[in-house]
Amino acid sequence: MLFREPFHGDRDAQVILRRTLSSERQGRTRKISPTAQHTAKHLDSHRVSAAEIVGARSGDAEKGRMMRHLCEIGDFVRRMRVQTSFGDLSRARLKLLRFEIRGDEAECNFLARPADPWDAGLPVHVSERNVSVQALRDAISVRGLLFRILPDLSRAVLRVYRLSGESLELIITGVVRREEQAPATVRSLAMRAKLCGLQFWLDDGILESLHPEECLMNA
Repeated sequence: MLFREPFHGDRDAQVILRRTLSSERQGRTRKISPTAQHTAKHLDSHRVSAAEIVGARSGDAEKGRMMRHLCEIGDFVRRMRVQTSFGDLSRARLKLLRFEIRGDEAECNFLARPADPWDAGLPVHVSERNVSVQALRDAISVRGLLFRILPDLSRAVLRVYRLSGESLELIITGVVRREEQAPATVRSLAMRAKLCGLQFWLDDGILESLHPEECLMNA
């Protein structure tokens, strides 16, 4: 059955028209398509704050720095093995005992080369002098290699030991800094090592064992 309200002329027509227009406007403002609702919910669920974006980027940057440091450390260890495979006065290899990096500082301990087998027929003091000269040259070379391979490094603690029986003796130590370099005009090996920040004692050209209180010098 179709029901119609009585029609009362123009006045009723105007009232009906106003009601119709009002209903249409309310329908347009209230009704939201299912697609729009789904999109809004999807955006809300995937909304990321600025702090989260900054945190993610900061984490990625930190991982990148760590990977770069690891690569640099590996490169230093490899180059130390290659470039110091043979010394000028000894064909023995340098032995890395400890290497650590903390921020812009490093700690590097290694074992000095023993006397070359060909020096077996030389007087003892000559052979020991050769070992001492080789140790000083190696300490300077390792210092240069550190600052060349690790660009973020500002200072490093170097310790050079030698094998004495079954124990280790400290013969060279020092805190070396990037800005401290020996001028090319300095010809003395011992003076170049001193100007680089290395500490040691020479007795007739032979490196002496350092005592604990001497190891605190230049710290």
